[in-house]
Amino acid sequence: MANERTYVVPSLLQTAAPNACTEIERGRFDFLEVPDVDMRHCCESLLEILKIEKNRNEGNEGQTMFIRLQLTSKDKRFLNICEEAASHGHINCLKLAHEIGVPWNDKACKRAASSGHLECLRYARENGCPWDENTCSNAAQKGHIDCLIYARENGCPWDLNTCNGAAMGGHIDCLIYARENGCPWDENTCSEAASKGHIDCLIYARENGCPWDADTCNFAAKYGHKDCLVYARENGCPWNEKTCSYAALNGHMDCLIYARENGCPWDANTCTFAAKNGHKDCLVYAREYGCPWNDWTCLSAATNGHMDCLVYARENGCPWNEKTCSYAALNGHMDCLMYSRENGCPWDADTCNFAAKNGHKDCLVYARENGCPWNEKTCRNAALNGDIDCLIYARLNGCPWDEKTCSFAAFSGHIDCLIYARENGCPWDADTCNFSAKNGHKDCLVYARENGCPWNEKTCSYAALNGHMDCLIFAREKGCPWNENTCSFAAHSGHIDCLIYARENGCPWDKQTWFYAASNFYGASMFGEDVDKECFVYARENGCPGNPNSYLNAGTMDSPMYRLQADSFPWDVDTCTLATKNDHMDCEVYARENGGVILF
Repeated sequence: MANERTYVVPSLLQTAAPNACTEIERGRFDFLEVPDVDMRHCCESLLEILKIEKNRNEGNEGQTMFIRLQLTSKDKRFLNICEEAASHGHINCLKLAHEIGVPWNDKACKRAASSGHLECLRYARENGCPWDENTCSNAAQKGHIDCLIYARENGCPWDLNTCNGAAMGGHIDCLIYARENGCPWDENTCSEAASKGHIDCLIYARENGCPWDADTCNFAAKYGHKDCLVYARENGCPWNEKTCSYAALNGHMDCLIYARENGCPWDANTCTFAAKNGHKDCLVYAREYGCPWNDWTCLSAATNGHMDCLVYARENGCPWNEKTCSYAALNGHMDCLMYSRENGCPWDADTCNFAAKNGHKDCLVYARENGCPWNEKTCRNAALNGDIDCLIYARLNGCPWDEKTCSFAAFSGHIDCLIYARENGCPWDADTCNFSAKNGHKDCLVYARENGCPWNEKTCSYAALNGHMDCLIFAREKGCPWNENTCSFAAHSGHIDCLIYARENGCPWDKQTWFYAASNFYGASMFGEDVDKECFVYARENGCPGNPNSYLNAGTMDSPMYRLQADSFPWDVDTCTLATKNDHMDCEVYARENGGVILF
């Protein structure tokens, strides 16, 4: 009989975890010749389940072991045991997990195929594990032709990604098998082969009628596979301006020269991309052969600190603008900033703002000492980034500031910047408290309130939104106002502690709280995610206004929504009748079997 089956612990667990074995097995453990143990997540999780079950000592049947575990544990790790076992080729773990009731998901076959564990793939499939096109594409991409053949001979679907994956991985045997057995392909098959330099796959694909487009040449040039680029062009593959610009981006001079000498078009991006990654040889070649450029060439060189490219560009007449200075300052490239200014490049307040944003005080000082303008954003950015040196320098030298200096400091939790700003007369507003609470910076919140900063209802609602209970309690105990948004924001993010605290201390709520609690629960359950029903249950049990049936109209038994009705709430006529009205037969049956009343 099924409930009399004996479940044997995999030998791996017997060897690695004697505490989970029987007394006889444990007594022999010290005399075993123990091999190297490949302990993985699947092994550890199964061991933990066995320990829990052994401590119960209830004599229950093994096939329901996992179901019993789920009643007491919400640990998501246990749901992934099968896919982990399949991924690592632990057939014993896979068998045991399945035997004790761990459910399959759509990843076990994909993982087995990707790792080439045919035995795991076969076992999973023969025992009802679902698969899809990704099983074939994973096998093909990693070159596991035995898994690919098994999958196809047993009815596994495939799609374009099987050929594309085989070409990407350079597994021509998988590509040939797929095509000879009717697998579709498209232009990406050729471009994937070219991007990885697998010319044998590229040639096979083209000689057997696979289409291609300009991306084949573009990707061949981008990754420096000149042989693929030459083959593609000599066999009529189109190209475009990206072929040259991609070659220049990664410094593949041979591909760039070949492309131009064979009539490939180019545009200003060739120079821009060469300057971006500091490939001066490509930049010089492009310009000497008439490639256009624009102010993005200087901007790209300065942004990434490629001084040689910047100097070459300017000495050869390349235009620039204010962004050359500001982006040099953003990334702290002092040499590029100084060169630009000393050679007449314009600048604006963003040079100071960007220098302060990333804490490059040397660039900020240079800019100001040489007449660069600034504005309130300089102090804001310094405070946001927590750079007290830039903030102090800016203020001591007359930089303006406003309320956002304080609120930005509070947003990021930089209390030193906040204190400095206030002690030196910087204005603030309620956003200082609001942003402190939103990101859980209680020290900033306390300081602000103790020094007279205003707050409003958003302080509480923002604290609840992100689950910062300490900020919420402090705010309320110090008289901060709140409104319905505190409850609805707590429900929106699933922070039951904040929701309960708010309600127990008189915070109002409205139908938005119900809406967020119900929609989060329903939406997650529809996608098969592990859902936390606490906010939903609490709202329902405590009389939250709203339409309790608004999400039951679309109910299915794949969702825990109807089962939750039986577990947590009394059935009402509307709940049950909606199942019938909307043709959810499985829900109607469930409702009847659990005491629901249906009106016809």
